[in-house]
Amino acid sequence: MKQRLHLLFLWLALIAPALCACKTIPSDHPGFTNPPSLAATSFCKCTCFSNSTIIPLTNIPGESTAKKATCNDCNRQFCLSYNLPICKDAKDADVFTTCFQRDSTKDQLIVFTFIFVTCGLLIWATVRPYAETYLEVCTSSNNCHAQC
Repeated sequence: MKQRLHLLFLWLALIAPALCACKTIPSDHPGFTNPPSLAATSFCKCTCFSNSTIIPLTNIPGESTAKKATCNDCNRQFCLSYNLPICKDAKDADVFTTCFQRDSTKDQLIVFTFIFVTCGLLIWATVRPYAETYLEVCTSSNNCHAQC
């Protein structure tokens, strides 16, 4: 029973950082600001006819204010406003858009937590037989602290 509790606490200690990192604040929450370190890089893939290009969503072209573009801005008009050579003579029906994100801190944290937990479990699987033998010797003797 004691061993199972130790394993449970070990598992919780390994998985706790991932659980804490997944807590997010909704973007419609008042006062929400997404820190640059947590912001994912968004891209807009513009496909005209059979050719495509990828545009990083930084600023909206033609806007007087420095407004950062979001995935909501990735539409046919957005692609056509860039006057891309592949979209020359393209109509609205010839343009297809896709928005995607890359390199978000949350995604990296999930991957690193998975790697950390996997390595921890592999190390535990390697050390476990020796630890069990050590604990058996320790608990079977009367003077555990002196021998261990």
